[in-house]
Amino acid sequence: RDAARLLTTMRDAKVLLQTFDKVVEQTGKTSGAAVFVELRRSLQQELSLNRTQLQANDIAAIRKRLNAVTRSLRRLSDTRLDQDCVDTAIKRAHKKARKAFKATEREPSDENLHEWRKQVKYELNQLELLQPLKPKRIGAIVRKTHKLGDYLGDDHDLAILYERIVTRSSQENIAANTDALLKVLKRIRAKLQRKAHRLGKSFYVD
Repeated sequence: RDAARLLTTMRDAKVLLQTFDKVVEQTGKTSGAAVFVELRRSLQQELSLNRTQLQANDIAAIRKRLNAVTRSLRRLSDTRLDQDCVDTAIKRAHKKARKAFKATEREPSDENLHEWRKQVKYELNQLELLQPLKPKRIGAIVRKTHKLGDYLGDDHDLAILYERIVTRSSQENIAANTDALLKVLKRIRAKLQRKAHRLGKSFYVD
């Protein structure tokens, strides 16, 4: 995670551009096309800027962290992976994800949804490490967790895109031309959140 953090801004810029293209293509928006072209140009410029700002020393720092992880894993003793340790860790991860889910049921704010997404991702990482032990049983849980993470991840990307468009609209007084697109984003997010909560209720029932 520490290594990936250095790539976060570039990753977000790339995903925002992809998300924007996907939404416009799916909805077939044609009205205010000049505004959409300008919005896309802005997102493309942001991505290009982030790529330019990623320096060689950043890449070196990422490589250094990943190499450190590899060395650490090689030194990891078998006793660190005994059954009690694994049980405790996976239960803790599941409990945190369940707690985050309950928070979104009480208040489905962007902050709570973002926290739930992160905890689901952490639990998925652990489950994927354990999957080879019981491929079929754990594999079914991994697929379910992955689907949940996808719903929450897509919703998170749309939330960021929504805020970016709102900010850009207020700065350039083009709100009227983006209202339709913002309504579409809201509708897609609502659908994704319904799917996530429906899956969450079955996943965190026990």
